[in-house]
Amino acid sequence: MKNKTVCVVGLGYVGLPLAKAFSTHLKTVGFDIDDKKIETLNHDNNEDNIEFTSDPSKIRQADFVLIAVPTPVTKFKEPDLSFVKSAAKTVGKNLKRGAIVVLESTVYPGVTEEIVKPILEEASGLKCGEDFKIGYSPERINPGDDEHTLNKITKIVAGMDKLFSKLKPLLKKLLKELLSKNSAMDFKLFEVWMTKPRGMVIADARNVMPTSNANFLCRCMAITSEPSFIQSRRTTPLYHPLRTHKNL
Repeated sequence: MKNKTVCVVGLGYVGLPLAKAFSTHLKTVGFDIDDKKIETLNHDNNEDNIEFTSDPSKIRQADFVLIAVPTPVTKFKEPDLSFVKSAAKTVGKNLKRGAIVVLESTVYPGVTEEIVKPILEEASGLKCGEDFKIGYSPERINPGDDEHTLNKITKIVAGMDKLFSKLKPLLKKLLKELLSKNSAMDFKLFEVWMTKPRGMVIADARNVMPTSNANFLCRCMAITSEPSFIQSRRTTPLYHPLRTHKNL
């Protein structure tokens, strides 16, 4: 495991902490298409074990590739998977035989097997299950939350077969608790169920009220956060479905 290399594709609020965490144990490549971001990261980087790059050929070094790109919605309120598809194509073109690819982006059930897998196979010319493995690990980091960081949360990892367990020893070094299963579909369903209440309440509050009132409404409905969480897209509150707010 010590000689393995990790590549994190997408260096946003999920990908960058992952890359930095992995670099404490393994050689790590942080890839992003934003040249200015890469320039800034390299300027501030004093670590020898991590390299930030916009050169996709660097992905070929990786034994483990984690895709952590945005999944916004379109103007028609439909999932926009363009970033996921583009990242999968880039990874596929530079995929090392024997590598494990893990999707971290928030997606609906079926995306890993029905969309990402075929793109990887077509772009790489390799066969999933024989030449490389894929898995899913829903991101659970709350932007702006300095308390529930990567090493303090329970991480969920699902692979398409038992050989995906190769990734588990590495993740256990970084995490407080690791849940794993050999069915990616099961945990994608769990991820959707887990984030649905929080997302629905925040979305409704934003749609029907001005920022200040929406913030107060969410706090009253047991969504705790810093007072300005709705004013900034960089922060997302934690949702506690069984907690009652004492300051009503």
